[in-house]
Parts: sequence; structure tokens; C-alpha cells
Amino acid sequence: MSIVLNVTGICFLNMCVQYLLVHQIAERRSHYSLSFIIGKVFPLKIFTYSASLCINQLEAVLENIPEIGFFKYSSVESVPSLDEVKPNSIMIFDDIASEPGKNRHLQAYFSMGRHKQVDIIFLNQSYTNIFKHLVRENANLILIFRQDNLNLKHIFQDHVTPDMKFGKFCEMCSVAWNRRDYGCLLISKEYELSKGRYRVGFDTFIIP
Repeated sequence: MSIVLNVTGICFLNMCVQYLLVHQIAERRSHYSLSFIIGKVFPLKIFTYSASLCINQLEAVLENIPEIGFFKYSSVESVPSLDEVKPNSIMIFDDIASEPGKNRHLQAYFSMGRHKQVDIIFLNQSYTNIFKHLVRENANLILIFRQDNLNLKHIFQDHVTPDMKFGKFCEMCSVAWNRRDYGCLLISKEYELSKGRYRVGFDTFIIP
């Protein structure tokens, strides 16, 4: 396994992203959502559905940036439909996997969002709690913080199986998690193995 610094920076942000971030700590979810937003083209609008402090922290950082419109919703009924959201917008769903049956908007965003040029960020504490056929199978960018073996096996089966054995994947996760504080493994599914499919954070390639 080799680790290669990507000198071109966050090159995947030119594509429309269905972004899945799995982490137990709200502050980290907020931090990495912000890292993604910084790479986008301004002006843009951000829509959030959450009741957690994660979004409050994100709002505090972004509220003084006039090029960003920030809209926060605490009930699923109030979330705007995909047809109401303009291109170059970001929709953030935070910790809503525990609400089956209330995913009317979520279904539209994950099935049609990329066709409308809307990026979707789905934040959750545990991968196994996330809707499999709706969110997990449609995500093209997955950011994984330290997880237990059960979650890792599901991630491996859903996204990694053609590329390596499970033991190699666990080794890769360990490298990513221990390389820096709050280290994470990023899977960018639209890239080849040698061109940044697996990364430590956003900018360091891992080639298995």
C-alpha cells in the first residue's frame, strides 16, 4: 500500500456529489461539511434539515459570508422540494436515518439531485442506520471516520468488494484513521484506483 500526496488538491469537486459522511461526533461532521463547501463555486445556497448542534456550528461559520445563503429547517415537512432548489445548491440532511417513512424529499434528492446540479450531504453516526437502497447505493463520495467491524463490513460489501479483500480494506482504514487527529478514509467512487478512489481526507491518495 502506498500513500501519495495529490498536488492538484480537491479535484473531485467539479462533479455533482451525493456525499455520505459517517461520524459519531457532530463537530467533525460540521468541520468536513465546511471543507466541502469551501471548494464550491460561489454564490451558492445551502439548505439543511437537522436538529443537531452540528448545523448550528456550521451556520455560525457561514452566516457572515454574503455569497452563501443559509436556510435551516427542523421539520421534514418544511424542507423545500427539489424543484424549488436552484442549481449549484447544497442540501444537508443530518442524522435522519432514524425516521423511516419521512423520506419523501430525501428520495427525490438522492434519485434526481445530480440531474438538477444539486449536491447532497448526508450526515450520520452509523453506516448501518442509513437507508440502503436510497442513500447508500446512490452515494458517490463516502467519508468514513472510525467505525466498528459491523459497519466496516457493510461499507466493504456496498462499495469496496471489487477492489480488494476485506483485510486490506481494514488496513487502509487504520492508516487513514491514525494518520492525523480525527483521520478519515474517503472513497470517491467515480475515480480509478490509481487516481484517487481512496484517500486520507480530501487530498492524500492511498493506492492499495
